Order: sequence, then structure tokens, then C-alpha cells
Amino acid sequence: MSSPSPNLLVIEPNEAEFQIIEEVIESLCPEARVLRCPTPDDALGLLFNANEEGLGIHEQPVSFILLDIDGPGMFGLTFLQKIKADERTMMVPVVILTGVAIPVIIQRTYSLGGAGFIIKQMDDPEQFRETIRSMLDYWLNVVSLPPRGDVKFN
Repeated sequence: MSSPSPNLLVIEPNEAEFQIIEEVIESLCPEARVLRCPTPDDALGLLFNANEEGLGIHEQPVSFILLDIDGPGMFGLTFLQKIKADERTMMVPVVILTGVAIPVIIQRTYSLGGAGFIIKQMDDPEQFRETIRSMLDYWLNVVSLPPRGDVKFN
């Protein structure tokens, strides 16, 4: 991906899994800015509700979202539906992570505009790391993403 440096939003409740994802991002794209939200609810607040720390859509645009749909709070596909319905976020690619391959969930992900669906294989951390590496290499180094719009985070 060419400049400016990408801003990646990772919605992942599990600290150990987030650490693997963050390590892979740093190895592939050291200039990337990574922000973690443990829940989709937190991510919606970050994307759409600026707070006293300046977080919200008025800072730096989000380039890509990696969303674990198995976490607490709002169901991940509800989050996906909300951001794909908003013109400020509809073009941001969202790749889903989950521990279970349920055909109806996979179908719903793509029908809502999800850019990918990845099954986590946490029984094999090295396989998980390699899967994340392949996926992020594609999104950070192979494809051309649409110009970043108004959705931002600090």
C-alpha cells in the first residue's frame, strides 16, 4: 500500500490473539498505525463519537478493519451492518475473524459487504500467525484500497 501510512482498527477481545495480530502487522508494515478495540461497541464509539481525547471521525482515516465477531457486546455482524450502512465507513474493508465456520454466518458476512472471512485456528498458533500474515500481506501490500474518506481515529 502506498502512502499515507495505513490506520488499522483491530476489534479483538483476546489479548493473546491481538498480540499475534499486532506482531504480524509490525513485521509487514512497521509504519502502520494500529488501534485495538476489545468490542464492536467500543469500535462504534471510537469511529462515530469523538470524545475528550479527540477520538472519532475528525482525526486520521481508518484504512482497514479486522473484526472478531465472537467477542462480548454487540454481535460482530451487527457492527458490520452498521458501518456498511454509513456513507463515511461503507468503503472501509472489513475482514471477519471467528473460531467457527457456520455457513449462514459466512453468507451473511459477504451479503453485508464483508471483505473476507477467516477461521481462527488457535489450536495451532503458528498456523494462525501465518493465516494472519497472508491476509494482511494481501491487504497492506497487494491490493489498492479506495481513497480514505471521512472516518478517522486519533
